[in-house]
Amino acid sequence: MKIALFTPWPPQKSGIADYAYSLANGLLAHGLSVEVYTGAATPAALPNCKVHSCNGTGPAPDLSDAFPVFQLGNNFTYHAFQPRLLARLGGLVHLHDPVLHHLHVDRTLAAGGVGGYWEDLRFWYGPDVAADCQRLRTLGAPPWTNAAVTAVPLFEPYLQFADAVLVHSQGAARRIGERMPDLPIYRLPQCYPISPSIRPRVIGDRPLKLGVFGWIEPYKRLDRVLAAMATLRDRGQEMELELCGPTGATMTALAADIAALGLGGSVHVRGHLERSAFLAAIAAVDVCINLRDPSMGETSAVVTQAMQLGTPVIVTDTGWYAELPECALKVPSGESASAALVALLARLDANRDEIGALAEATRSYASSHLDFETMIGDYAGILGRLAATWAQQRKVQRSLYLGVASALADLALTGSTIEQAMQAEILRMLTPCL
Repeated sequence: MKIALFTPWPPQKSGIADYAYSLANGLLAHGLSVEVYTGAATPAALPNCKVHSCNGTGPAPDLSDAFPVFQLGNNFTYHAFQPRLLARLGGLVHLHDPVLHHLHVDRTLAAGGVGGYWEDLRFWYGPDVAADCQRLRTLGAPPWTNAAVTAVPLFEPYLQFADAVLVHSQGAARRIGERMPDLPIYRLPQCYPISPSIRPRVIGDRPLKLGVFGWIEPYKRLDRVLAAMATLRDRGQEMELELCGPTGATMTALAADIAALGLGGSVHVRGHLERSAFLAAIAAVDVCINLRDPSMGETSAVVTQAMQLGTPVIVTDTGWYAELPECALKVPSGESASAALVALLARLDANRDEIGALAEATRSYASSHLDFETMIGDYAGILGRLAATWAQQRKVQRSLYLGVASALADLALTGSTIEQAMQAEILRMLTPCL
């Protein structure tokens, strides 16, 4: 079976790029043929796999009998080349971010965009929702700048072209099913080819080592983590924080915030790390903290990799994170999160054995629910079923297109105004049937 994978790709600094590389490698090992199309200008090589740089503006690639799979997310920088090809090719959309509102804003409203944002809101959500979004924009708080965006995810303009969608969470599957009940939906865990650490977590008499990983943005609620550390320090409970990941453009005051809390000696800002160093850093901390408020329905690569490594995690009790087992400790969203995080960290600091028990429970869960080889086998099975149906549908469609093209040629319409109008009307009537 041949797969055409449209995706972000290393060296792009995208979690989806890293995931897609592992996925492609796993599918190749499972016996599938994979060809990659990516917006990366100088894409990383993958043995036994052709990798093409593709900006999405030219003719769609001739896939022959390859089944298209789109790794789709919300970041316009990495996914801008995909929508036009998805509309042309169809296939499976592996949806990493159920909220695609920001992608759609950048495609339609930004300078040079294709337009149609407000029309799409009215078409998919009705005039009342579109009017509400207009009012929010007039007030200086458009929906894409706040939590209101989760009520208007705008995945519909993209999934309308999909033959099926694959997601990682029950919540995403439920939301899509409510909006698009005829679209086949599959759900698989997000996981990686990672071997769990088997070393026991013996912390001893030292400060707890916390870690925050991945892009550092306001929605990661690092402010609450820093405030909790400062509160606990004032109570005599010292902790250290490894901060590993690129810093977003809106986090320019991070160094000043750390200094203002007197945490300069306790917070270690590492910046972007290469993959091996990144995984080693996750494995080395006692607890990985990954707060998300608001959540866009995403699945966290950091959390799944931490769990596969056997590192205990603390997450926000929302979205996909709320679906995680009890060994993933949870704090509420909203303002009460700060006090809950302080209480949780104080408890773990006072009871170091609990961290070891959490690590063991995390490893046990990952071994049964986050096994990469099992996931790849299930993924290949889904692709096989979809590809067979897709190939038959495309065969019928090609026959229809050929018939219409031949019929139009037989008419031998000229370039006169009347006959051009006739041709346009014929195409208008036939297009919904093709």
